[in-house]
Amino acid sequence: MIERVSRDVQKKFERVAELVRNDLRLAGFSLVERDGHSGVSVFVDPFLDGESEGVFVEWRLSSDLTTTLKRCIERGDMENPAIPFGVSVVDTMKECLKGLLEGAGWRVETEYVGVHESSINVSCDSSAAERAGVG
Repeated sequence: MIERVSRDVQKKFERVAELVRNDLRLAGFSLVERDGHSGVSVFVDPFLDGESEGVFVEWRLSSDLTTTLKRCIERGDMENPAIPFGVSVVDTMKECLKGLLEGAGWRVETEYVGVHESSINVSCDSSAAERAGVG
């Protein structure tokens, strides 16, 4: 069984996630659930599994593009232009979100994010968190 962070740490993660959501709403982004429509997803992973615990931000592709990509992969059609387009969308939006979050004072990590490969990990020990009293 995978261990969870303490209740206090999870509450801190949830507070940071809400502050991050507020900053992204202020920037004009639509926020979505992890399995929702296209847009920004901010979520908390409370499980202690490598670097997988914490607050994460990711761009969710549209359901149409996701379906197209799945069909291409299932057919082995890796030359389909939808494949590089989908990768470009995720990479571009990840860089955009990273820049916005850093501009708002959040410390972010894009390389060591555990199982959340295409996500950005937002650190609780940043100037934005400290200003909000959760650092």
